[in-house]
Amino acid sequence: MNKMLALSINALLCFNSSVALSAPPKHAHSVLSTPNPTGIPIPIRQPFQEPDEAGAGAISLIVAPKVFTYNDKDYAFRTYNGKLVGPTMRIAPGQTLNVNLTNNLSSKFSKDEKTNLHTHGLHASPKAPQDNPLAVIQPNGGTSGDYYHILVPTNQWTGTQWYHPHWHGNTAIQVANGMTGALIVEDDPAKLPQSLKDAQEKIFVFQQIQVNDAIGQPLRARITASGKAVSTDSIPVLINGQSQPVLTMQPGEVQRWRFIDGDGSFHQLNLVLEGHDLNEIALDGMYTGTIDTWKAATQIGQPSQAVVLNSGNRSDVLIQAQACGKAECSYKLIDLATADDETDQILATLVVKGDAKPMTLPTTADMATLKSQVDIPTTDAPATQTATLMVGADVCNEGTDCVDGVTWNKAEPPRPMPIGEVQKWKVSTNKFSHPFHIHVNPFQTTRSGPDGNPETVWLDTALVSPDKPVELYIRNEDVLGAPLADGVSVLHCHILAHEDAGMMQSIEFKAPSVK
Repeated sequence: MNKMLALSINALLCFNSSVALSAPPKHAHSVLSTPNPTGIPIPIRQPFQEPDEAGAGAISLIVAPKVFTYNDKDYAFRTYNGKLVGPTMRIAPGQTLNVNLTNNLSSKFSKDEKTNLHTHGLHASPKAPQDNPLAVIQPNGGTSGDYYHILVPTNQWTGTQWYHPHWHGNTAIQVANGMTGALIVEDDPAKLPQSLKDAQEKIFVFQQIQVNDAIGQPLRARITASGKAVSTDSIPVLINGQSQPVLTMQPGEVQRWRFIDGDGSFHQLNLVLEGHDLNEIALDGMYTGTIDTWKAATQIGQPSQAVVLNSGNRSDVLIQAQACGKAECSYKLIDLATADDETDQILATLVVKGDAKPMTLPTTADMATLKSQVDIPTTDAPATQTATLMVGADVCNEGTDCVDGVTWNKAEPPRPMPIGEVQKWKVSTNKFSHPFHIHVNPFQTTRSGPDGNPETVWLDTALVSPDKPVELYIRNEDVLGAPLADGVSVLHCHILAHEDAGMMQSIEFKAPSVK
């Protein structure tokens, strides 16, 4: 392009995303004041790198501090295996995910550095030794012991999932330091259309690394169109531990980009790619059964349609590189600003060059056969549930957040979730917007599609705003090919500082009694 297209937020952003998200409380400072930085440099504008691959067999995750350098300052982070992003785990339905977790954190950061592991998106049992969010791995060399042997059920949907710690009280700061990673449930190649099998895949783990909470502002440095960082006191949104990586494609080539919002903050990503449509085929690790095309601007002043991700969300998009009539052209992947005091931020650059590589996108008919979930008829009369995410000393315990007026406590009776029951939920909030997340089973809800009309979608995390409660339909489906999903798990706000402050509620799955 001769000129950068003028980009603006499209009015179709789903889940009423323009409302304010509440800022989480501050966390421990992690800056090391050193005149001569010696940490590992965070790559800036370097070729795009995939996260490490975990490999086959038992996966080793070692939680330990590591020093990285950005803008000539050293920062000490909590990491998986000494990297700013954890290794990518791959598994297939019917297999067992074996993870050996060692916690080498200590009182260097805080007095209580417990951790654990949550596989966000797996339809797994919450019973030990599986995806138990209440498990604890002690610091100072504590190991997972019998954890984690997670039986991925035969009815697990394939797609883009992720993992992160979930120890209550430490979740936000550990995720904010980079303890996140991709978890891909592999497709059966025989079930994929050829166009998808031919498309090279890229994993994008978006992270808002916390480095300085002293300013009391959203912990992100915006990078403007000129490439200048507005603030050097915090690190901008990273992709796989890189700042503004550079991807390369050939004209006509199709790639599958797996977007993961591996950030536990209140920031919302509004993603557009200059000159390119974002052809969305999956949400929160589930094939939609169609192709939603979020259109790129075609002329100056025209708005582009954004793919919207809140904390915990995933989106798989197909990109077809556009020829531009030159030997080489560059396009920016941009996070659109949502407030008057923000600017659009460049997250990555796509360079299109080389010989033409004609490829095709899958058809809607191709994608229909891949749909992950069977829709629940809304005309049914299922059991009903309500949940209200709440902040404020007038409704929660002083200094805490809560659900339904109750600050999370392990001793509180859990909400019953009978296996096999279909439930209709109404989720609301008394103040601010919150990404609502529930473990084990996803839910059916609606959003505005690219054409502005309501669209039925399946998610495991949805933004709830004060003026628009969200209706959800949940099928408490059994875990097939694995032990029953009996046990206690949780629902919570995925602004993880809110979860740590008590905006969480226990849920209990009960198998039908045998007569």
